[in-house]
Amino acid sequence: MRCKKQTDNGKNLKSCLPTVSNFNHCIVKFRHNEKDYFIDPTMSSQEGDLEHMYTPNYHWVLPLDSSVNALEEMQFSSNFGIESDTYLTIGPGKKTGDMKIVTKYVGADADEMRSNLLSSSMDDLKETYIKYYKEYFPTIKLIDEIKIDDDKSNNILTVTENY
Repeated sequence: MRCKKQTDNGKNLKSCLPTVSNFNHCIVKFRHNEKDYFIDPTMSSQEGDLEHMYTPNYHWVLPLDSSVNALEEMQFSSNFGIESDTYLTIGPGKKTGDMKIVTKYVGADADEMRSNLLSSSMDDLKETYIKYYKEYFPTIKLIDEIKIDDDKSNNILTVTENY
């Protein structure tokens, strides 16, 4: 079954009068193993199995089904977030050290980071990261290649940097 949704009115849609502009997008609803899923096929770089795929909260959908005459509240995934861990190693009496940063992007944030990686080169990514850290550590240098680990099934993308 296809459902139309709106992208601007969100929670307030149920109180709006029906208009073409209120339903300006199409998403797909399907049932699998006794559970309903909503998928937005227009989202690029979207990964994850059904349990880990992120779908934005559009709040209400209008099923395109002649037996339905009301809006349906949409179930959505709250699967998103960014975790970052920084490890500093400085030897006794030293003024310099090593810094390792591991950033884990989950759900929607993994999809967004994946999209960013597709639209820029690894050299661009390195340059952006080094420019950022030079604000705090003027002599910082990347000592290893940036590592990207993309667990597409669980929709988790991990970036590891070593300076």
